[in-house]
Amino acid sequence: TTGVNQNGTPVIEFKRTFMVWKKGHVPARRT
Repeated sequence: TTGVNQNGTPVIEFKRTFMVWKKGHVPARRT
């Protein structure tokens, strides 16, 4: 089961995207 964020983004994917974002890559969805 994948948790969902307020925006509807899976928490797991959100965390991974955030980690990538911190590295300098900007995801399609900016939060």
